[in-house]
Amino acid sequence: MHFAMHGQFEGRRPSIYFDPDFYMQERERSDSVSSDDAAGGSDFLHYLTVGWKAGLDPSRFFSTSWYVETNRDAPGVSLCPLYHFATRGLNEGRLPARDVDVDWYINKYDLDPNDKPSAYASMVESYPKRAVSELDYHSRCQAPAANISGAELSLIFLGNSEASDLLDLAPAVPDGSHADAFSDIVNFELITLDVWDTILRRDCHPDEIKLQSARFLYLRAMTLLKPFFKDVNRLLTARLQSEAATSSGEDREFQLAAAFRYWLNLTLDTSVNRDTISALVQQLLEHELVAEKRSTRLDQPAGQFLRQQCAPVVFVSDFYADRQFVKNLLEFHGVGRYMLGGYVSSDYHQTKRSGKLFEVVRQDLRIIPERWAHIGDNEVSDHVSPRSAGILSRLYTNNRELERSRWFAQAFEKYRSRNLSLHEKRIASLICEHANSLVRPDKEHGRFEQVGAQFAMIAVGFILSVLEDAVVHDFKRIYFFTREGAFFRRLAQVIVQNDPYNVNYPELELLKVSRVATFAASLCMNEQEDLMRLWRQYSTQSLRDFSISLGLDEGAMQNLGRRHSIDWFEPIQYPWRDNKFKALLSDKTFNALITNRVRKQGGALKNYLATQDFGKTPAAAEMIVDVGWRGTIQDNLAHLTSVAIRGHYLGLFRFLNPQPKFSHKIGYLFDENGGRSHRGIVDEVAPLEMIYNTLGGSVLEYDDEGGICTPRRRVEPGEERIVAEYVSHMQEGMLSCAEIICKYIKLHGLTSKDLLNLAQSTAASLCAQPPTELADAFFELKHNESFGAGQVQDLGLALEQLRDDIPINALGSSEVYQTVSAVASGSRWKNGLFATSRLARLWDEADARRRLSLPSSFYMARTPRTVALRGQSVSVYCPPPLAGSGGHRTIFNVVRSLAQFGLNIQCFADGTGDGLALIEEWLDGTTAHLHSQWHGHVRADFALATVAHSAKFVAELPHARHKGYLVQDLESLFNPVSDRYLIAENSYQYGLRHYTVGNWLSHRLYQEYSSQTVPAGLGVDTDIYRIDASAVREKAVCFLYQPDKWRRLPQVTLDALTIVSKAVPDAKIYMFGSDARINPGFRVENLGLINDLKELNRLYNTCEVGLCLSMSNPSRIPFEMMAAGCLPVDLYRNNNLFDYVDDSALLAYQSAESIADAVVTLLRADSSELGRRREKARNFASGRSLAWESETIANHIVSQILGEAFIQHKPSPAYRSAPHIAPIDDNAATRWFCTRQMQL
Repeated sequence: MHFAMHGQFEGRRPSIYFDPDFYMQERERSDSVSSDDAAGGSDFLHYLTVGWKAGLDPSRFFSTSWYVETNRDAPGVSLCPLYHFATRGLNEGRLPARDVDVDWYINKYDLDPNDKPSAYASMVESYPKRAVSELDYHSRCQAPAANISGAELSLIFLGNSEASDLLDLAPAVPDGSHADAFSDIVNFELITLDVWDTILRRDCHPDEIKLQSARFLYLRAMTLLKPFFKDVNRLLTARLQSEAATSSGEDREFQLAAAFRYWLNLTLDTSVNRDTISALVQQLLEHELVAEKRSTRLDQPAGQFLRQQCAPVVFVSDFYADRQFVKNLLEFHGVGRYMLGGYVSSDYHQTKRSGKLFEVVRQDLRIIPERWAHIGDNEVSDHVSPRSAGILSRLYTNNRELERSRWFAQAFEKYRSRNLSLHEKRIASLICEHANSLVRPDKEHGRFEQVGAQFAMIAVGFILSVLEDAVVHDFKRIYFFTREGAFFRRLAQVIVQNDPYNVNYPELELLKVSRVATFAASLCMNEQEDLMRLWRQYSTQSLRDFSISLGLDEGAMQNLGRRHSIDWFEPIQYPWRDNKFKALLSDKTFNALITNRVRKQGGALKNYLATQDFGKTPAAAEMIVDVGWRGTIQDNLAHLTSVAIRGHYLGLFRFLNPQPKFSHKIGYLFDENGGRSHRGIVDEVAPLEMIYNTLGGSVLEYDDEGGICTPRRRVEPGEERIVAEYVSHMQEGMLSCAEIICKYIKLHGLTSKDLLNLAQSTAASLCAQPPTELADAFFELKHNESFGAGQVQDLGLALEQLRDDIPINALGSSEVYQTVSAVASGSRWKNGLFATSRLARLWDEADARRRLSLPSSFYMARTPRTVALRGQSVSVYCPPPLAGSGGHRTIFNVVRSLAQFGLNIQCFADGTGDGLALIEEWLDGTTAHLHSQWHGHVRADFALATVAHSAKFVAELPHARHKGYLVQDLESLFNPVSDRYLIAENSYQYGLRHYTVGNWLSHRLYQEYSSQTVPAGLGVDTDIYRIDASAVREKAVCFLYQPDKWRRLPQVTLDALTIVSKAVPDAKIYMFGSDARINPGFRVENLGLINDLKELNRLYNTCEVGLCLSMSNPSRIPFEMMAAGCLPVDLYRNNNLFDYVDDSALLAYQSAESIADAVVTLLRADSSELGRRREKARNFASGRSLAWESETIANHIVSQILGEAFIQHKPSPAYRSAPHIAPIDDNAATRWFCTRQMQL
């Protein structure tokens, strides 16, 4: 009673099983509130009576539909699933949702197993204090994406999507098979016809007419709406409620004007006066008729019947608008003249369905039912009801039209639940169909137009958002900034011509401006704070770049540079701190130069703006449009004038400068100042700038002569050629798509907000997997970066590094990766580079193994099917996190590489170990999710074992389609011959595909288990481990000492170094890797654990020789030593022969004497021999990056998920040099042992 009367209004929970805040969001998302259940009552009562039947969830810890589906055996569950769970299901051990396990929670936190309700309450109340990964990964693991992704969009463009089925939604072409209803209608005194789906057909869902009116109200009166109703979907809900509230009589009919007035009183701010409301009612009535005219068409058989009919014809319709409304609509479609009049339910508050409207007609026209025929599409209203009154009734249906109506209904219902996927797929399919139609033999540039059409959604969505905002805020004019603005203006003109919103649009003007032309003009002479607006964006500049950015005379500035000893071309970091540069800024000559420039250009720019009427609106406010990315030109104009400027941009990066007063900026695709990141949408904005660029060059300054102010431009021939030959045709493709998109949103009541995800997905698709034509054009571009950088960038320089005769299939895996990575490192747009025709030839020449060794972004760009992976799930099962663990870092390097493919990655740790924060740090920047225990019931497209005891667990997963095992070492060798040895050894026999770190493991597992194996690694972090020119190389040895890892042979290492210390007494010996105190019997400097990896690199740069012995898989450490020029000594055993190469290391027989002799040999070698070996080692190791290792594994995993043919790689020994054997060990047995190592 207290909850009903007080608690619900105080935000209290009625039960631990019900969360009012969560349920309110559920209701809002679903929009399932009908006029009947919205009248009152608490959310709790709503759930118990209505909500659970609609599939709504009462809290994040209970899934209604899942509980019903999985507990059909439980008596009473169908009455109310939540009540069943609370009273019986919980104590019976039933799960409330797929991944909410109360029993696990009890065990995890040692709670009373006999008091499950209390445990459930604890779990609920602790949220979100507990890690989300422990309690709420149901939605993360299982929830499907509501809207289309860039991956799905790419599939549609490739023709590999079920969305292509939607192409068949064109209006039905009459074939006569459905027109029987009109035959043999003769000798009747009266014929009545239904209107909707009989005389007229809608090309949308009926309620989308109301949605169009809701959109109209939003655009025309958004500033007057209550905050809650500043949303088109909510406005539609309010309209439906208003119709219900104003309906009366048994048939619940209403007057449209009355419903509109109620609707406006409900949604508008209380300060809005009656006259404004009356005016809006009239506008809505007029708009509704226009919406119907634009959304309907004449049914051809019905139209033909009307034109041929001699008997009197009258329309009879159950409809909410009046007879005159319907009559106007029929006259618009050219058939009103063939009817004597009509009867509409809203005029009489009687309906056909009840039969009462037919009675009205009978009495009014005094017609005998037997002399009366009626035709319509509704089984009850147009067939059963008239027939029961003695009227001849004919049911008129069209199966094709019914299919269209069903699709419209599905799309509308999804829209109401905030799911735009059907609309998005339909729009993408229409764009794809149109784009494909542009490639014809008679169209010379059809392929470029097709490319442009595919990406039309980006610009169309953007310009629609601009026009909407201009209408909402009543701007009479929009200025488009050159150069990209010239295209955006053309696009806006096409959109306005197609009039998607039925409103008055602003004038569209072009403003010829640039950053260079406006920056100097906006300065306050030589104020440093003003110059900081430049330097915050370009903190490193040469004097040349600075001069060009301000448009200063270059000859005069070069003279000033010589006066102050400043090189013209030398980049200066933080010029405002540089003493020479500060002296130049204080120079009187410079002050005169900049003062003259500011005055001249400031005056010229103001005159130019005046000629364009900029700032002359009564409100002294203007709207501008530019491509992006921080709005510098808008800032410049705001500093120069007192005009309030509202700027629209395709995207906005984080502002670096304080924003001017009365200046507002809006980013469409992304806005990092509003918390909407560019990540996942665009990785490089230059391609977007290119496809919207136009001819004519960039404005440098303004010539003001005789009162006539004209912009002076700089034309870069290389840039103009790309625009003329490629970009202009892409833009024609975009413009041709605008009409298609406008028509669609016009019919279905959509806004730019509804198109945003599709636009973002299109941008993501463009950047991640661009068409070859776009990529080739980009890398021919000469990009003008005069402002800030002071230069024209040749974007094709990166491709010039690539030789045409690369013997791709003769290179090793790491060499393939390194060759392509070196080219990509100099490119602004890596994905675009990989899509070029030149890189395509390299791909075509490469065999399957080399292709999978390429950078993942290259593999994605050349394997279109990878887009289908986005959103697919990968489960990774790893041991508890351990601080400083190299093995964990390897696992999560692979995870990071897999994340590049857009996979939904779930990482399951077998406990918290040293803290989940460690894994969170390793996963930072990815979308991977973390869980603190292994779960076996989660569905996965791929599951990866990473430790021996996880192999059996993964092999037995029931819901994983593909499975693999990341093997970093032969774990059986970590144990004595025992149960644990056997368990580890058996982990390779479960039929998993093995991804191994290093070649030896692949060889061993293939030889002993005939397993599928993929080798990659051992990689080196080349950002850390490299030659340090400042280090002084000593006659020294460094060795890894780990007394707890016996496979690293700590005692043999000490014995060997004892010998070395006596043989080369002047050699220094450094020990690292353990803080344990030892007395080895020789002089050693114990550096202990080195956590600073840069210090470790400096140690390797100091020492000639390094020791890190391994009886199992080689350690990564010797390869890091090699990258730093330190020569490692290791064992001549089978485990080391597959990953070392000749002369990069020295492998010795496995005795202390032979190991010591190898170290001594290197220490005594002459400088030329050491230099030769060091160069070989450095080149070998520095080409084996960590990225190569992890991306090669990731590529192979993706190949497995895609079902590509597996090719077993059979590594062979790479180290072919003879073993180093000390004289004391040199005998037949030793040599035979070494010979056998090569044969194993």
